[in-house]
Amino acid sequence: MLDLSALNDRARRAEEVATSGSGNYFRAVAGTHKLRLADKWSGDPFKEFDMNYNLDSTPFTVSDAEYLKSKGWKYYEASDDDHSPRRMLWKKIMPVKRYYANVIDENNPEQGVKVWSMGKKVYQSLLNQAIKMTKDGDDVNDFAFELIVSDQKFTTPTVAFDRKASKCGYDVKEEDLHDIPSQMKYRSNEQIDDLVKNAALNAGVLD
Repeated sequence: MLDLSALNDRARRAEEVATSGSGNYFRAVAGTHKLRLADKWSGDPFKEFDMNYNLDSTPFTVSDAEYLKSKGWKYYEASDDDHSPRRMLWKKIMPVKRYYANVIDENNPEQGVKVWSMGKKVYQSLLNQAIKMTKDGDDVNDFAFELIVSDQKFTTPTVAFDRKASKCGYDVKEEDLHDIPSQMKYRSNEQIDDLVKNAALNAGVLD
């Protein structure tokens, strides 16, 4: 059985708080996908990163989230209109949480292990369902889960465990798992300084 305290701790931290592409990444196109974690739930299957999707031409991983936040809060005023230049710049600067995991696409197991990127809502939903199933006496390692992606923009995907035991024939080996942190594109504080300065100049709100 899984350690419920560890799962609850993950869910609590997620409450407090994809790179899309080819190759190693799973592309969640519109439709229903059946996935299962390639890592055991009892290990450390989820990797958590602070991301920024707006300051650079491509998404990047924030090396020091608190530093970037301190830059963003300089442009926040509670009295500002939500669409004012300063408020929009604040939104552009602030990092967001993103979660990654090694998964098997059970509809395409011959493709091997892929890296799946998810937002906080999907991550929390997956954790909460795993907690409930563990309390019910199920071993979540035995189950795949369905990821349903809408064809409508800005719609959060839904995720739900399939109560039928996973039948994927792919035998995952340690060497098949991707080293997710090494694949991330990081930006240093010095690079962030330049990106924030350029964004502020473009927004016309440079102090």
